[in-house]
Amino acid sequence: NLILGAALLIASAVTIDGFQRIRVEQKRRSLLRRPWNLKVGNVTLMNQNELSYLGPVYIGTPPQKFMLDFDTGSSDLWVISKYCNMTNDGCRNNTDSHILPTYDHKASSSYISTNGTAFDEYGTGWMSGPECIDTVSIGGLTIKQQHFVEATAFAMFFVNVHTPGIVGLAWKHIERENGVMPFFNLFKIYGLPQLFSFYLSGDLIGPGGEIIIGGIDENKVDQSSIKYVPLVQGPLQGYWGVNFSKVTLGGKTLNPETYLGIMDTGTSALITDPTVFNEIVSMVNATQSMWGYVVDCSTYKSLPPFTVQIGEFTATLGPEDYIIKQTQPQLICSLGFDEGSWIFGDVFLRKYYQVYDYKNSRFGLGTLKKNP
Repeated sequence: NLILGAALLIASAVTIDGFQRIRVEQKRRSLLRRPWNLKVGNVTLMNQNELSYLGPVYIGTPPQKFMLDFDTGSSDLWVISKYCNMTNDGCRNNTDSHILPTYDHKASSSYISTNGTAFDEYGTGWMSGPECIDTVSIGGLTIKQQHFVEATAFAMFFVNVHTPGIVGLAWKHIERENGVMPFFNLFKIYGLPQLFSFYLSGDLIGPGGEIIIGGIDENKVDQSSIKYVPLVQGPLQGYWGVNFSKVTLGGKTLNPETYLGIMDTGTSALITDPTVFNEIVSMVNATQSMWGYVVDCSTYKSLPPFTVQIGEFTATLGPEDYIIKQTQPQLICSLGFDEGSWIFGDVFLRKYYQVYDYKNSRFGLGTLKKNP
């Protein structure tokens, strides 16, 4: 399973006990509505076989286009460099195969070099390279001088999953590069509310979802359905970390080792602790295979619902949500759960509209309208 984001970074931290569960902040502010008189950013996403969601980012003058992973589980903006280190497996394989586009700073008249370097590690990959500055456009909005990393070495993993870089959307605390994160630059330049919202679709043919920078798309969610919880500090500082409470499968209460988790669009699976994961595997009769844990495709629709309470929001996933159907190389029904530290990845996030509110340090979930 594809696991990008913070899985590796918080593996030991989230097992800390003693945190009280938090109550929902019910106050809703008018600034969270999509303001008709402001130019919000709108990023259309592409669903990569329900493994990741990529959106267009333009870098340089003239602009060079890249389809990057918008990741709420990390905080750096980076893209693969044309001038990468050929002793690195990822660089060498991509250069030979031309699978991924690469950033050519020599072709950009607005490129500025710096003396900085950065290294970042993810759940299933890493990257390193020099920090630089160039013009960056996201969702129709432009930053004239944006700091980012030009990755000259990176894990082969990113070539395998066709991802030439990442737009980190967590918090400054876990950023590895210098400079202001791109969304914060956009908030300041365009006078936007300091929040963004996500819709992830299961559609593999049409648009795979969208990000609204500075607003909420009321065509996809009713404001009244959105429930917010304040972010957890301590071991999850820097992430979109929340407390959750009751967890059930088919009405049976499961007992997590911790009630802390992060919301991470860069992780494909819903990751639970090993105790809960093993119980889920047993209850749905999943078996291990070369494709991970799988279930019988002829009967998966009868599997029980999974629920988790996040503040006042009761999130429910049916088998159609947590079982991933693949048709190549044959019909396979894979379990959308994995084990580790609690991370609410795309299997969970696809079901709901999400609001990431920097200004008020809170996270919101809302019920999607029919046919959003």
